[in-house]
Amino acid sequence: GHQLAAGCNDGSVHLMDPVSGATIRWMDLASDRVTSLAFSPSGHQLAAGCYAGAFSSVHLMDQVSGATIRCMHLASGRVTSLAFSPSGHQLAAGCNDGSVHLM
Repeated sequence: GHQLAAGCNDGSVHLMDPVSGATIRWMDLASDRVTSLAFSPSGHQLAAGCYAGAFSSVHLMDQVSGATIRCMHLASGRVTSLAFSPSGHQLAAGCNDGSVHLM
């Protein structure tokens, strides 16, 4: 189905119905801020770029259950963009320091 994802400054992600605006699922990523979100091409996974203090991370989550599948911690830069490959097998995270990380 169609869903809208919103990342918040409290480290949470809300999946919402785009028509009614009702929250379908809420996920707490235990981070200070969610800076970027991307759905996989299949719609089954959601990636979230986050930062807490000097540390950034990318969380790959199951869109249905909300469970974290994988988390990658980054040494520098804040995640500003996320993009899945067309196949959905790779995820690129772009950071404000000019670095790009593949997951």
